[in-house]
Amino acid sequence: MRSILEPAKRGIYMILVTGGCGFVGRSLCQKLIDSGFDTICLDIKQDDAPECVCLDVDITNRNSLERVFNEYPFQAVVNLAAILFSSAIKDPSRAFLVNVYGSFNLLDLCRLKGVRRFIFGSSYAAIGDQPGSTEPVSESTPPQPTDYYGETKRFVEKFGIALSDRYDIEFVSARIPLVVGPGIPRLTSAWRAEIFNKLNSGGVVRIDYAVNEILPLAHHLDVAEALVTLIQEERLNHSIYHLPSEKWRVLDLGETVEEISAGLKFEYGDRRISGAPQTVSWERIQQEFGLRSPDLRTRLLEHRG
Repeated sequence: MRSILEPAKRGIYMILVTGGCGFVGRSLCQKLIDSGFDTICLDIKQDDAPECVCLDVDITNRNSLERVFNEYPFQAVVNLAAILFSSAIKDPSRAFLVNVYGSFNLLDLCRLKGVRRFIFGSSYAAIGDQPGSTEPVSESTPPQPTDYYGETKRFVEKFGIALSDRYDIEFVSARIPLVVGPGIPRLTSAWRAEIFNKLNSGGVVRIDYAVNEILPLAHHLDVAEALVTLIQEERLNHSIYHLPSEKWRVLDLGETVEEISAGLKFEYGDRRISGAPQTVSWERIQQEFGLRSPDLRTRLLEHRG
């Protein structure tokens, strides 16, 4: 059976991706374009825009956002626009406006315009540390966010599910792990891009975490593929899905990249992982849709060429 969101030969199905110039958003837009979707990117940063219509619109500006929804007949919206952890701590008011109010604007316009499906780019941080947990944390585990960023993500999950129960809109939260891949390094977690950017040139990469800490990682292409699955599937049985991740001990990650690279060296810190569980189950999305585990080593080898 063809999904009602699968593009027909005329290419009439239209998807809005907010945060479409970001780490994951750009890859998602490209995959949607390659799959035949009419794709509209929304982002206030246009320095690394995908090859589709890209609009410089802030999701906190209700009037500007409404004009976009009046112009384009979207069938689905993927909201990846967000103020991330470190920036949320520095500017909590802006984080609330973008992460919460901006998400509400999008959801409410989806309700008013009859958009079928809303996919929210949430985070493992919505679950919280889950101290004392000995089993992988699943979607059924009661969320207990432990930082402001995680609270904003969980808050949107709660009101998104409530709106979905009341109105004719399908809200789906895609909880995303730590994302790695080539791109523009962020000031606070540059290593996530540098392990690819410096792979063939060498140099030094610093990870501030202690060597025995566990990181749940996924390449941005793998995250984009999982999001495309949530867009295309005819039926989604749940409102929350953990996207696939691969567990890496910090030291193992560094040694693997050093082995593959051209003389890249790692430095480590003593920080502990906080804000999200280190071991997360993504069995739900695997069983329902057959998604496979990310393979970071293979992604590194492919990038090295």
